[in-house]
Amino acid sequence: MKEVISKITTQAGEDFNNKIADWFEQDSTLIVHRKVEKIGEIKIEEEKGKPLGDIDVLVADSKNLCIKMVECKNFSMARAPHQMKNELDNLFIGKNKGKSQKKSTIEHHQERVKWVNNHLQEILIWLGLDPNLNWKVEAIIVTDEELSTPHLKSSPIPVISWVELCQTRELN
Repeated sequence: MKEVISKITTQAGEDFNNKIADWFEQDSTLIVHRKVEKIGEIKIEEEKGKPLGDIDVLVADSKNLCIKMVECKNFSMARAPHQMKNELDNLFIGKNKGKSQKKSTIEHHQERVKWVNNHLQEILIWLGLDPNLNWKVEAIIVTDEELSTPHLKSSPIPVISWVELCQTRELN
């Protein structure tokens, strides 16, 4: 049963990632890549070779000279209060795993942001964009449901809901 639930949860997460990427792709001026694990031959990893995980959605906005890194979090399967608490802890706090501390989603995403900043020239060339311009890197986390937590706990990375993301296009 656990295996079935895991497969359903994984599929729901992939579907949500695709929904977010599809939304960005509606703007034909943006370059959108899904589940980016490497840039050309350069893997997204720490200097020691430890993988940092993929970038769910990488968006290049040449009009605003911005590379946007989007982490997608689907909480739809977390229905019971304790499940939602676990998901929120994973997002903001991380958790203890024996003798080691598992980093939060935000900490992981910050590491990927640092990696992108350190490899920005290579990324821009890979995307076919001018690396001589003054590009900036922005990170966001998009959730399938609005969370009260970002209003209660500050985050170095904006955490917005799918609905809030859709409203940003309406405002522009």
